[in-house]
Amino acid sequence: MLKVEHISYRYNKNAKPVIEDMSFELHENEIIGITGGSGSGKSTAVHCILGLLKPEKGRILFNDVPVHLLKRDKKLHTCIQLVMQNPENSFNPHKTLSYSLNEIRHFIPAKPEKTVFEKKIVDKMHELQLNTSLLNRYPEEVSGGQLQRFSILRALLLEPKIIIFDESTSMLDTSVQAKIVRLLLQIKEKNKLAYIFISHDLKMLSLIADKFVYL
Repeated sequence: MLKVEHISYRYNKNAKPVIEDMSFELHENEIIGITGGSGSGKSTAVHCILGLLKPEKGRILFNDVPVHLLKRDKKLHTCIQLVMQNPENSFNPHKTLSYSLNEIRHFIPAKPEKTVFEKKIVDKMHELQLNTSLLNRYPEEVSGGQLQRFSILRALLLEPKIIIFDESTSMLDTSVQAKIVRLLLQIKEKNKLAYIFISHDLKMLSLIADKFVYL
């Protein structure tokens, strides 16, 4: 599904490569963990996989299509989604969570009917153990763990094949983190997804990842 083939990236031609000769393959229903110290290139790797940066060497393919070309394909441009460390960055603080989630409908290639999409929101909320009464709240009116689950919900609504979690649970306390990881594993199995976890938490990665990349 995803092939990362010997990629290297540097921010200018005189600089040392931030990523050098990184390779891995990710298949359906797999989890890969990417880890490394501060400044090791984890965020740069994410940007390359999302097609936001083009490697100076090597290539990244999603179903044999270079990822930097996915945004040109209406059927493929939502196939790789990112859940960020700070869920606040995914939502407009001046709009309710319901409003922000319903806006996603306009980015889906085969735009669903509003009533169909609203039912999908409710179904995904049940998967993530979120009470539907939270929909009418603003981002600041829910807990950090709840808002991160809304951020995951936002990604799921776009029907991706791969979700990248960039330190997505690192700011949560241990019990909330464990709950979210359990839910993610259930959702992966149900929806036949693949995950990329970017994390410095080797203990957590060792419990969930099928393979690792060390930067």
